[in-house]
Amino acid sequence: MGDDRSHVLAMRWAFGFSRHAGVHNLCDENRAALFFASAHTGVIYDLNSKKQKLLQGHCNLISCTSASRDRRYIATADRGPESMVVIWDTYSGTPIQTIANPHEGGVAVMDMSSDARYLVTISDGQGPQVLSIWDIKTADQGPIHSAQVCTADDSEASAERQICVRFDQTDVHSIVSNGESLVVFWSWADDKLTYYAPPLSQRDFKQPVGALTKSIFIPNSGRAASVTVDGDALLWSCVDLPEVSSTDRRATKLVKLHSDAVRFMDVVGDMVVTGGAD
Repeated sequence: MGDDRSHVLAMRWAFGFSRHAGVHNLCDENRAALFFASAHTGVIYDLNSKKQKLLQGHCNLISCTSASRDRRYIATADRGPESMVVIWDTYSGTPIQTIANPHEGGVAVMDMSSDARYLVTISDGQGPQVLSIWDIKTADQGPIHSAQVCTADDSEASAERQICVRFDQTDVHSIVSNGESLVVFWSWADDKLTYYAPPLSQRDFKQPVGALTKSIFIPNSGRAASVTVDGDALLWSCVDLPEVSSTDRRATKLVKLHSDAVRFMDVVGDMVVTGGAD
C-alpha cells in the first residue's frame, strides 16, 4: 500500500451504530440501502455493493435522526457545544441545509414532515426544553415557531423532559410529543403555535400506566397512540366536552400489545408497526 500522508486521517469505514439515533430504511425501486449513525458520522450502507457512504460534519455525537417519507432526505442532529442540524440528500450524500446552534445544548429529538418541507426539534440541555418548527428552505434564518414545553397545568418550571416528537403524516400542522408521563399535542395552524397537555391518571383505567416511550398519530383518524414500558398502547381520541376544545384529545383506551417494553412504533402504509423487547 502506498504512503498517502495527505489522507492519513481520512475515515474509510464505520464500525457499530448508535442505537438511540435510529436506523432508517432507504430502499426504493432504485437502490437497497440503510442509514444509521455511528458516533459523529452518518452512514448510508448499500446492501448490494456492501459499501458505505459517510456523512461527516458533526462536532458532537449524533443524538437523533429523521428521514423523509420518500427516503430522499435525512436529517441528523447532535447535542453539546457548537451543535447543529444537517439535512442531507441521501443519493448524493451532500448537505442541502445546515442549522447552526438550533438550541442551546443541542437537539434531543426531532422529526421531519412527510413532505420533507418542515422539521420539528426539541432542545436538550439543563434548562427548560423548547420546541421549534423550521421551514427547511429558510431554516438558516431561524425557526418559524418556538415555544417552551409546559405541563398539563401550564407550570413551566416543572415541565417533564420530552423524549419523542412526531408530525402527523396527514396534517403537517399537528405535532405530538411525550415524556414518561406527559403527552403534549401541538398545533401551528393559523400561523400560531398552541399546545394542549391532557391529564393522565391511573384512575382512568383502574390500573397503572407504565412510562411512555413513543407517540404517533394514526393517519386519517384524528387519533394518536402512545406505547409504554409495560407493553401497552394508550389511545388518544378527540372528545366532545364543553370544557375543552373540539380538537383536544383524552386517553380513552389502554390495550396490551407486548409482554415487555415497546421501544419502537411507526406508521407504514396503513399499518401501525411496533417493536417490543419481547
